[in-house]
Amino acid sequence: MATVDITRIASNIGALNALNSLQTINAKLATHSTRLSTGKRINSAADDPAGLTIATKMLARSEGLKTALDNISDAKNMLSVAEGGLSKMTDIIIQMRNKAEQAASDTIGASERAAIQTQLSSYAQQIQDIVDQTKWNGVKLLDNSTGNKVFQTGVDEGETTTWSLPAKLDPASLGPLQGGFRSDGDPAFEQRFLHGCGQ
Repeated sequence: MATVDITRIASNIGALNALNSLQTINAKLATHSTRLSTGKRINSAADDPAGLTIATKMLARSEGLKTALDNISDAKNMLSVAEGGLSKMTDIIIQMRNKAEQAASDTIGASERAAIQTQLSSYAQQIQDIVDQTKWNGVKLLDNSTGNKVFQTGVDEGETTTWSLPAKLDPASLGPLQGGFRSDGDPAFEQRFLHGCGQ
């Protein structure tokens, strides 16, 4: 960048005009150099006050969208954990239903029904284990004890997605499992269980 000793041209009008032009060019060169180095047309309010305001708002929204995408990704991972637990519970409940349907038939005796009851109790414990072990950040996902889960999936307030369970998922919610089979072989329990499973 060119420099000049102003004390030598203080009374020279032509030289002063040349100095003024030089200073203007130097200022423009500094601005263009800053734009080239940053890759931005607007680097300060002096460049474009209105444009800087708009750019700042757009930058804030862009960063907010990035955070929302991160939230959505985290929510997806959490729901995948919950879905895995629900899938395992569904498989177990189908097996329980099949055993209850088998026990509802009079072709088996009291000892067989007792064995099926033992197996159902084992299945129920497996369901309870899944409920206790399906967690995200130490919080159980399937026991409905913490209420609805709200995910911030947008930039603005209120742009949320809510996930909720219709009921607490545990063996106690199946009801009839707590009753057991009657010793006289009455299949009433089995019929109640089948009804609870959607028979």
